[in-house]
Amino acid sequence: MVGAADRQIPNLPKENIVTYIQNGVTVKDITAVTKRTVAEVEVEVEAECRDLGLFLGTDWAGRPAVSEVDAERLVSGSARRTREDEAAWSSHLALCQQWTARRDELVRSVQRDAELAAQRADRGGGDAAQAGVEAGRSAGRELRAQLARKRRSP
Repeated sequence: MVGAADRQIPNLPKENIVTYIQNGVTVKDITAVTKRTVAEVEVEVEAECRDLGLFLGTDWAGRPAVSEVDAERLVSGSARRTREDEAAWSSHLALCQQWTARRDELVRSVQRDAELAAQRADRGGGDAAQAGVEAGRSAGRELRAQLARKRRSP
């Protein structure tokens, strides 16, 4: 008996692998609904499907097709809006992270400067390290409060 490990599976390029989509909507039908000319637009619709991450397979006759849900998202424009919204949100998150990193670095810098100044000012009359830490924390709290009032986050 030949086992599964003994069978050879050919290494086909991914572009040659085609998946059947049951009740698929053909690219030709999508171009008709969107009132585009078929000859030029089939390639554009296929490229748009790939760009938006919509799976492009084949129908029973081997024609390029997408699922009914993806066809609705493509025709209504919701797939493109979703992708644009995700890109805008990612950009916003990146800006917020950069702003937070700059704010935190500024607070650390102010805390460090206040701590060093307090330690230099304390001329052996007490615990210089503890006074420096307290001064640094206080300066950091004040700066964070000022930045919160200004509300300059993106």
